[in-house]
Amino acid sequence: GPGAGPGEERGNGQEADGLLLREARAAPVLAPPEAPRRKIAWAITVTFDGPFADGAVVLQESIQRTHPAAPAGAAAGAVYEHEFVALVHPNATAKSGRLLRRLGWRVVVAPLPVEAHEIQTAFFRKHAPKSGCCGLAELIKLYAWTLDGYWRGGHLDMDS
Repeated sequence: GPGAGPGEERGNGQEADGLLLREARAAPVLAPPEAPRRKIAWAITVTFDGPFADGAVVLQESIQRTHPAAPAGAAAGAVYEHEFVALVHPNATAKSGRLLRRLGWRVVVAPLPVEAHEIQTAFFRKHAPKSGCCGLAELIKLYAWTLDGYWRGGHLDMDS
């Protein structure tokens, strides 16, 4: 009531010493902002069915151990979220695509980005279909640079 000493509560809207005192409200407690989670795409290319799953699993495990992912609601410090993406030629989806999906990879069916007859440069049109291990299928790795929604991305050939 009136004349209450320091630290004593005065009622809401009561006058004390000519001042209208209002009930004190506790300031809301704000949680520290969550650190931004940076999503990284780790891409591989699979152009034909073969023994590539071992390499994919080694890559996946190495990245997860080296850069632990941030679980949902993680505190600052664990800031990475990894997504493993397999760019798989349509001829390799039945076996390799299914296996990689079971191992936690996002499988993207990736057709040839260009057919030989569409290549304008004569030298490239002649040599590209026979180049590397897989001819024009080598170009499927270019899809890695079209992956959207990631903070960063990387691509590794499975035969490297």
